[in-house]
Amino acid sequence: GIMVGSNGADTIGVAFEAQWITAGVIDQGRPLASTISDILAAFQWVLNPDGNINPTNDVPDVILNSWGIPKGLFAPCDATFWTVIDNVEAAGIVTVFAAGNEGPGAKTIRSPADRATNSLNSFSVGSVDNNKGVGSFASRGPSSCDTSQHKPEVVAPGVMIRSSIKGGGYGYMTGTSMSAPFIAGLVALVRQFNPDATVSQIKNAILLSCEDLGPLGDDNSYGQGLPDASRILDFIPPP
Repeated sequence: GIMVGSNGADTIGVAFEAQWITAGVIDQGRPLASTISDILAAFQWVLNPDGNINPTNDVPDVILNSWGIPKGLFAPCDATFWTVIDNVEAAGIVTVFAAGNEGPGAKTIRSPADRATNSLNSFSVGSVDNNKGVGSFASRGPSSCDTSQHKPEVVAPGVMIRSSIKGGGYGYMTGTSMSAPFIAGLVALVRQFNPDATVSQIKNAILLSCEDLGPLGDDNSYGQGLPDASRILDFIPPP
């Protein structure tokens, strides 16, 4: 709903004319090893969702990941998911992660959202309320891969967000899983403007558009801050 939802004139979603597909890989009542296998398979599936290699318009522009492995289940900076993430991004799919809801302590961002082998991966999203204050629940950085790397990358609204809910109708929910879809929707809008914009160009444009919040500059609660959708296209090359 937050990414693409609409109900007539009620455009609850960011990119309300976009299309959406999903892979049901979490909360399926399966053992952790099976869930990890399902996640890896899903990343492979999105490169050819319809099973026909000829058309490519079924390949998504962005993948929203509202999941993560809690701290303590994997070693710090575990690389289990890195190859599949890198492969889909090499194919042009922007990959976005919810930071997690284990805050407010430091280094509480889940894996693989806490990866920071460079300034653009994994692209994680924290939460702010309607006063632009960071949500107390939102996981914080730094990255367990490199404690000099701040996390999350950005924040988005995540407190009492109205959206469609399971079973029909609408409701209000809180969490970084409400924040990350805002960023995924922005990616879809950027690709509407320039279908050939690269993953790096889009991520950098989101970062450069941000309103700085909290401590001056990049930090471990707000990242670069709150993206400004009205400015993002200033940093994207014309189509």
